[in-house]
Amino acid sequence: MQTDLPDYFIALMKQYAGLLNDGQARRATRAVSEVLESSLTPVQESQFFAMVPSYLRPHKQTFFARIGAGSKTKKRSSVSQQLSDRLQLTSQEEADVVFKAYFRAIRTVIDPTTAITLTRILPPELVRLYAAA
Repeated sequence: MQTDLPDYFIALMKQYAGLLNDGQARRATRAVSEVLESSLTPVQESQFFAMVPSYLRPHKQTFFARIGAGSKTKKRSSVSQQLSDRLQLTSQEEADVVFKAYFRAIRTVIDPTTAITLTRILPPELVRLYAAA
């Protein structure tokens, strides 16, 4: 994330996901942003992160760090499974709750027109979670 998360977004994540403290909310928010970055196509990724607040954008690696890490490969498992693995959750339902909290917090802080436009960018699996948020 380029900047630290604001307190109001952390509070929204804690409330919507039922998290216990700020650290969990920060970790969950970063994990969701990283999963989205790794699972969306480059066009979807750039459009999504252009529409959401800048503090949700994951850190971009420098040119030499990307070379050292290898090329970015898209994950083949579901986004819920990726998030579950990243946060060490016990079920995909927990990951879905975190995704819904992330999307609901975003919908709270952006304008309604942008919120509707995001549904056209996301893949079907994420649209289902976004609409349920």
